[in-house]
Amino acid sequence: DVNIEAGSSNTRTKQIDSSGDKSSSYYEAGIAASYELDLWGRVKSVTESAKLDLRASREDLITAATTITSETALTWFEIISVSNKLKILEKQLKTNLTMTELTEMRYRRGVSTALDVFQQRQTLAAMKTKFPLLRADLRELKNNLALLLGRTSLDGIKISAEKIPHMPPLPGTGLPADLLSRRPDIRKAGLQLQSADWMVSAAKASRLPALKLTASYTYGNEKPSDIFDNWIANLASSITGPVFNGGYLKAEVKRTEAVVRERLTSYKKTVISAIHEVELYLERERRYREYLSSMNDQLTAARTTYKEAIHFYRKVATDYVNVLTALNTMHSLELTMIDGELNYYKNRISLYRALGGTWTAGDRKMIERSATGNDK
Repeated sequence: DVNIEAGSSNTRTKQIDSSGDKSSSYYEAGIAASYELDLWGRVKSVTESAKLDLRASREDLITAATTITSETALTWFEIISVSNKLKILEKQLKTNLTMTELTEMRYRRGVSTALDVFQQRQTLAAMKTKFPLLRADLRELKNNLALLLGRTSLDGIKISAEKIPHMPPLPGTGLPADLLSRRPDIRKAGLQLQSADWMVSAAKASRLPALKLTASYTYGNEKPSDIFDNWIANLASSITGPVFNGGYLKAEVKRTEAVVRERLTSYKKTVISAIHEVELYLERERRYREYLSSMNDQLTAARTTYKEAIHFYRKVATDYVNVLTALNTMHSLELTMIDGELNYYKNRISLYRALGGTWTAGDRKMIERSATGNDK
């Protein structure tokens, strides 16, 4: 520590005799320095702990960047999904309008019943009610995307993708031990554990005597103009050590050791949770592929059933309820298929987050430059 000191004092003395009171002023200025010899490593331990805490906070920065990136990608997929739902609904609406006209025409010819017409009109009305909510969802998702991009709106940004892109190959997961170096939350937990361990060393060193060197160089005089005429130099060393403090330092050692045990438990939990997450999303990956394959087969069968139903209905070989059931099933499966694909991509994004990786290194440097005002 190096300090500059300056000050003035005024002394007034009351005289017993009749000579009256006497006052004097004194002015001084100087510089003082002190240095602690780190005999037991206390200062080093505190310094190393602070460095590790800094590195741990940078891992929080990487986690935040990863979260924003994944949320942006997820919102983008959701926008495409809702847009595709609206397009499918528009096609389904045209189909239902055609079916309504066909049913009404058949009713006028005496081939269909009034019940067939009412059922078809009910189906058409139910379909129209889906548009407002989906359009509201689309607007909300676009606002969320603008927020994630740090914008007030998406003006000037066009989402050109009309369908969800092809799913890339499954990433290599590596060994479970690889997560220790790839996941920022695991790295953070490990750094915090090391930081706590250094604080134990600092707490133990605080119970030992400390050696300090001090030096000062002071100017002083009764007149401000002559303040630099008189000077005093002092060089000293001192050893200080605790004698009695109510057991505070001993309790501090126990407290820091407890923090180490706490952070060790937290580190274990983080590692186990990370491995569990990867295994969970890998299993869901396989199940989603099976689900989508089955859904695709079911949708193909539903379309074939609808074609056959409408073919026999036109030949007055089947009831309209069979056509209506086949039509509603096909439309429902088309929308469910979009939800299934979206959930498949949600799971893949979660898998990427669970695996961690080094892809955030460039983002971390960019964010650090932005935080210090050096980002161009």
